Amino acid sequence: MSPESDISSDRELVGQMQRIQFTIGDHALEIEPVQPNGGAHPASGEEPFGVNVSLRDWRLAAETLTNRVCDVRR
Repeated sequence: MSPESDISSDRELVGQMQRIQFTIGDHALEIEPVQPNGGAHPASGEEPFGVNVSLRDWRLAAETLTNRVCDVRR
């Protein structure tokens, strides 16, 4: 491959990574579109909650699904 085609290919990969990250973020917002009243400062007795918790749960669900698919293929 020529350097130009390598650079073009790498640019496409970076573009794919960016689209993937935005898609994951969009999915997280669909799961938890808004924070409860108080946002980052929950009332006493309430658990703090944010997008990072939703992303953690989403990643756990994706990992679980991936593991199940791999088990089925074995």
